[in-house]
Amino acid sequence: MHRGKHIYKRALISGLFLFLIYPVVFAQAKEQILTHSNGDDRHPWWSPNGRQLVFESSRDGDWELFIIDRNGNNEEQLTANNFEDRNPSWHPDGDKILFESNRNGRFALYLLHLYNRSVEPIILDDFTYEPTTARFSPDGKHIAFSADSDPGNAALNLYKCSASGGKVEQLTNAVHRSFYGAWSPDSEQLVFFSRRDTEGEQDELYVMNINQPDEPAKRLTTYPQHDFCPHWSTDGTRLVFSRSIPEARPELFVSNADGTDARQVTFTPQLGETQAVWSPDGKTIAYAGYRDGSYEICTLVIEK
Repeated sequence: MHRGKHIYKRALISGLFLFLIYPVVFAQAKEQILTHSNGDDRHPWWSPNGRQLVFESSRDGDWELFIIDRNGNNEEQLTANNFEDRNPSWHPDGDKILFESNRNGRFALYLLHLYNRSVEPIILDDFTYEPTTARFSPDGKHIAFSADSDPGNAALNLYKCSASGGKVEQLTNAVHRSFYGAWSPDSEQLVFFSRRDTEGEQDELYVMNINQPDEPAKRLTTYPQHDFCPHWSTDGTRLVFSRSIPEARPELFVSNADGTDARQVTFTPQLGETQAVWSPDGKTIAYAGYRDGSYEICTLVIEK
């Protein structure tokens, strides 16, 4: 019972919101559903060469890491234990995967080396919070992540450290959460979602300069419900993100990098889509889509 409560808490702070379930209707003809498991498959991340996706799955009763080819073939389990291995993302060199795990009693960051499946911890100096949704910068020099300094109030903020760990620098210090930082292709900016200007009521998208954390973050969206889980296209010109549309379910939208000209790209009246990421060639997005009772890893070709 304790494990179930813990999984639910992590799901909530991972920006995955619960909505009403509607009848199954698929409107986008080019969507491909890659996984068909008994649990939830979520948080996909492309390999640097665009040939594979790593993701988390609860199919075995806890969260483990898997990889799969972009066409849905050759699915392989990477971790198998009694702990929670969550939120994977690839290193730019393609040889290792960054993830979070509570295998030592609390959530911390780890590297999984693909050549021999060995795992090593990333040590953060004098850092007492639990990191989540960590990602390497595209140049491979830094890691950005979120952490909750006040779990009772969901006081999530953004942090960064070097690629090898060590000293942690706090990037935001807001009362309301600033979460899910995604790097710009030039490793100079982070796009994220926050409730800082909405009195904690709804999430909006923001961008900040990683080298000037004292400079105010720029708000990109103004929307009466939630905009969340943003990700930059490889060429830096577009964003993909989830938006709670009026029927109160999330759909995926693509906009310019400054948040303008947002257009809806998924139309699936179920629980919805979230956690979308662009492929390296900028032609396809991968995401977690609610399909027939659970979240599955899906892909969709995006036309400009």
